[in-house]
This record gives sequence, C-alpha cells and structure tokens, in this order.
Amino acid sequence: MRKEFDVLAGVYERLRAPLAYKLFAGPFGKYDTAIKSVISALQGKRSDILLDVTTGTGLVFKEFLRVVDGEASIVGIDLSLGMLEQAKKYVKKKQMQDIHLIMADAENLPLLPMTFSKVACSGAFPGFPNPERALKEMSKVIKPGGRISILFLDEPTGYLMQRMLKHIEESHHVPVQLFRPDRIRSLLLDMGFRGVEITKLSGIWRVVTAQK
Repeated sequence: MRKEFDVLAGVYERLRAPLAYKLFAGPFGKYDTAIKSVISALQGKRSDILLDVTTGTGLVFKEFLRVVDGEASIVGIDLSLGMLEQAKKYVKKKQMQDIHLIMADAENLPLLPMTFSKVACSGAFPGFPNPERALKEMSKVIKPGGRISILFLDEPTGYLMQRMLKHIEESHHVPVQLFRPDRIRSLLLDMGFRGVEITKLSGIWRVVTAQK
C-alpha cells in the first residue's frame, strides 16, 4: 500500500482521496466535507499543537490552519515518502512556519508523551493493520485536556456494501478495519478519554471525537 500511495501522491488530493471516500459514502459524499468535520470537532485555537496522523499531502493540517488563521504548530506523520514530498512542496511554496513533516508509523509514534493539544486522523484509519495500537499511540501523545478526532468506518448492514468491502480486501490483500460506534467509544473511554461524540457522515463514514 505504501508504494501505491507513493505513486499516486501527485493526484491524491484531486483524484485518489475523493474517489476512495465515495466508495463508502455514496456518489454525493464529499471528502472535503469529511475533513472539515474532523477539524471542526477538534475545536482548534491559535495556541494549539496539532499531530496530523497519516498526513498525506496535508489536507487535514491545511484545513486546521485555515480555521486557526495559520497560528498553530503542526507535526505531520506518514509512511509514504511520496505523500510527504507533496506536503513539503506546499509548505515551502506557502513559506509556512512551524510545520514539521516526519516519516513515521502511526502504530509506533516516535514522539514524546503528552506533547499535543490536538490529534487528528482522517481516512487512513480503516487501513491500519492494528488500529487499536494506533489509538493507544495517539492517546499517549495527547496532553491532558487535549482533543482527538478520527474519521472511521462503521460496519455496513447492506449486502452491496458488504460485497464491495470483501472485494477491496481481496484485491488489495489488506483488511478494511471497521468499528461499531459502541466499540470505538469503549476503547477511547478505556484509554482515559471522556465526552466521546460520534457524528454520522455520508454512507458508513463516521467521525469520533473525545477529550483526554
């Protein structure tokens, strides 16, 4: 999968991300709307330090900076060098300050505990080999009082969606990680989060947010 994202990095924002989102959202689902929902749930402010998990080309941190008028510190991590290069080009072009992009694994974050006031993870969460471990890693680096916001996939009930999921798993040779809302709520509560809220988006996409 990493090689696929390296190859598609140049067209990720225009083509790959919107199409992947529509697979589980339906024809009228819009990925930029989902990103805005993830960021809105964080309740960002200018003094924030944001960790953007699987930052890709920077769609999430771009929206976060728009919300806080560019006044925030950002760390973005991703396993795809091609995606990070695209994000770095944007940062350089815009002469943006205090943005650090790192090649790293969401399931083994090379970051200090209790560092970030906000943590976001968008559409890559369903593709993690071990999403519960990634959740624990994100929990570890959030400051007390900090907020987390994650875009995830609910379990489908319709036959067509179930068949499509099976096809994707077989063709890509990777499982698509699905979470019932009560399961992800329970996981976050067990990790010390509170005020867990889940918002239904298009199709089987959901946003979960909570405070540490």
